[in-house]
Amino acid sequence: MSELPPADPPVEASRPDVVLVIIETLRADHVGDWGYARDTMPNLGALAAQGTRYEHAIAPAPWTLPSVTSLLTGVAPAVHGIHHADKRLPASVETVAERMAAVGYDTAFFGVNPFFEQDMGLQQGFATWSPFQGHTGDALNRELRPWLQARTERPFFLVLHYYDPHCRYRPPARFQGRFDDAPSETLAVLSPEAYDSMGACFQLQQDDGSPELSLDTYFDAYDAEIAAADHALGDALGALGDIGRRDGAWVGVTGDHGEEFWEHGDHGHGRQLFEESVHVPLVVRPPGGAAPVVVDETVSTMSLTASLLSAAGIEASLPHVLPLDDPGAHALVVSETHHEGQDLVAGWHDRDKAILDLSNGLATFHDLRRDPKERIAGRPNPKLLSELTAWHRAIEPWPTESTEGPSTEELRELGYVKD
Repeated sequence: MSELPPADPPVEASRPDVVLVIIETLRADHVGDWGYARDTMPNLGALAAQGTRYEHAIAPAPWTLPSVTSLLTGVAPAVHGIHHADKRLPASVETVAERMAAVGYDTAFFGVNPFFEQDMGLQQGFATWSPFQGHTGDALNRELRPWLQARTERPFFLVLHYYDPHCRYRPPARFQGRFDDAPSETLAVLSPEAYDSMGACFQLQQDDGSPELSLDTYFDAYDAEIAAADHALGDALGALGDIGRRDGAWVGVTGDHGEEFWEHGDHGHGRQLFEESVHVPLVVRPPGGAAPVVVDETVSTMSLTASLLSAAGIEASLPHVLPLDDPGAHALVVSETHHEGQDLVAGWHDRDKAILDLSNGLATFHDLRRDPKERIAGRPNPKLLSELTAWHRAIEPWPTESTEGPSTEELRELGYVKD
């Protein structure tokens, strides 16, 4: 006689569907609602008109693996310890998906990135874990729709991770040339040496195969890929509407990190903590929608994780992280990177910022009110530096386990290994 499968945990009918959308490599200053001249994300703007837009949200890390791990656990990279592709979360760690499943949620993840195809421990708690490599947002949504159409009345926790804005900067055909009639006009030109220093993932070529050195062309392609991701976002929201589950859902949308285009002497992401690397869009639309609100204070996207738990009726109880609507969420905000030889941690008090190099104890300071592009060093801020140092010293890291991680070729495709 075969055993019956364990019954699903009981779930309260009042718990809403919870949808978390993460968009790869999405810097806030290339999105219209954050002051960009190009309307790259009208669907995100429409969602913000039904909820809260956070003007200055900071990702916990400037590259995917530690940042997404933070969003799926609710703790800082310094706590979860997944700073490199050869580390994974142990089974003893309780993820957000496990907490959602424990109160009766159906849980699913659809995402594009080689990291998600490996056993990094991120799949813990997800009844459906569907990673892809090289897929566009449209392709991901084709996989998503059958899953949505098979849902019962049981509430779900759905995580979508769209890859489009990540290098290589090759938007889908219908988005190519989207912004050619509204050039970015930076007029900046890469040196041949700078071009050669970039991995193939980041390099563009002209029609004759010669190196593309105009940064305007890079911005045009990057913005077109952002528009493609926004189209995928709108399509996913439409798919929720097709099954009658859009209006009643709690929806949060953010970026996992930004992208550098030589503003501070580097390209891509992962090695620096300037605004272009970690300042990302953040929008929350509550069930049923609400009058639009814009929050100007600096917040961490990790607070999004605490907020989605609260929306599901689960006490957040995350170390160093509070829900977005908690006044304490606007206190010290932290981002960090321990990647490719860097060992940096940054802290924000609203628009006052400090970047601390843990390898040598040197700190730089920025007043983002006066110098939002961080072009000059600001006056020292001993109070902020003291709080940032105390935060780092108080961290109690979780244990990690070794794993194989993506291959060298997969990391090269991501731009993390140069040719």
